[in-house]
Amino acid sequence: MPQLSMPLGIKETAAFFVVLGMMASSYFVGFKPMQEQRQALITDMEQKKVALENLRASLLVVANMQKKLDDLSKSIQFFDARLPRDKDIKPIIESIWKIAEKHGLSADRMKTLRVDQGPNYLEQPIELELTGDFKGFYQFLLDIERISRITRVGKIDLKQNEKDPTRVQIKLTLSIYYTMAHSSGVADVR
Repeated sequence: MPQLSMPLGIKETAAFFVVLGMMASSYFVGFKPMQEQRQALITDMEQKKVALENLRASLLVVANMQKKLDDLSKSIQFFDARLPRDKDIKPIIESIWKIAEKHGLSADRMKTLRVDQGPNYLEQPIELELTGDFKGFYQFLLDIERISRITRVGKIDLKQNEKDPTRVQIKLTLSIYYTMAHSSGVADVR
């Protein structure tokens, strides 16, 4: 086989180096800056994806917070409906008297004590002195629990009547809770 060999002249060698130089310069002038720009765009896009995921997570938290706020608002409305306004206390006290009479208890004395103020409510303690049989007193307490308004029995002193052992003398502190709207301090029960 004959060998083909071509002598390279100056023109061919110069053209070879010019082409080689163009390829090398195109890397530095074209490909490298485009690669750096592409990498910067990829990094920016990844940062934006992370920010978008953080935003989605934050939106879920906000949606959950809104649901919790709605639930708390409903709870507040429920308890607020059970708290009378101060002008509504007198009927509650009258109903307590009727409950006592219904169960054969005689109301010997009723005294309103100092009003305690809470953050969004007032507590009106009432000291009651009752006399009657124990079963009637027990039924009285059960009916007080069933009152639609929020009440609390704070203290009970129970003593057997010395003259009639079938009867008991009861001294209890009953608190009625109500909202501060239009509150005047101590409720008037006369």
